[in-house]
Amino acid sequence: MRRQPVEGPLSQGAVVRLSERDSHHLLHVIRHPRGARLVVFDGHGTQAEATLDDVDGAAVLTVVTAPERAAPTHALHLVLCLPKGPPLDTALRMAVETGATHLHPATSRRTIPKGDHPDRWERVLIAAAKQCGRADVPVLSPLRPLLEAAAAVPTTADRRVATPGADPCLPATGPAALVVGPEGGLTDAELDALLAAGWSPTGLSSWVLRADTAVAVGLAALAPRPTDT
Repeated sequence: MRRQPVEGPLSQGAVVRLSERDSHHLLHVIRHPRGARLVVFDGHGTQAEATLDDVDGAAVLTVVTAPERAAPTHALHLVLCLPKGPPLDTALRMAVETGATHLHPATSRRTIPKGDHPDRWERVLIAAAKQCGRADVPVLSPLRPLLEAAAAVPTTADRRVATPGADPCLPATGPAALVVGPEGGLTDAELDALLAAGWSPTGLSSWVLRADTAVAVGLAALAPRPTDT
């Protein structure tokens, strides 16, 4: 069933008007038929079914089922030293699909600066949430230097840093976090600083992984299993 992000809290019987951009996409790009159902979600973990009931300068939806939760149970933070080009978009999508709840974009010694584009990154996150069935969108932090981004992660989380040659990554049993370095890897000084701050090394593969692959492999391995909740 088609999925649509909406503003505000959801409740059965509520009437929701879409924005001009979302209305155009639903009515003229997708051509969603009047009376047909779709899933609406609020970006904070709640979703419900709704119908397209009217067009009054914008698409008007009516929520027809009771809201339900569709979001990860535990916080899962990703500190990502930004890769360049398409791998960044792929890494963001993989983070959503593997359960990341908080994204901390970072710059490091070997990061190639490409600027801060939070609006575009947010659009990638929303599109990924629509595709994978989540009703929440990960919280996107400002772009910061690596150690500042890592310091924003709560110390109560099980904090790991992807490190070639380290023992294999095992699932966390509660809130967790992962640092993924840039192309070329973290410098020895950066890794030492993270370990001194309480992060633990964790191995993801016997081979060298691209940043976007490391995000998918690392978060999938680290995310708590359903039996842990």
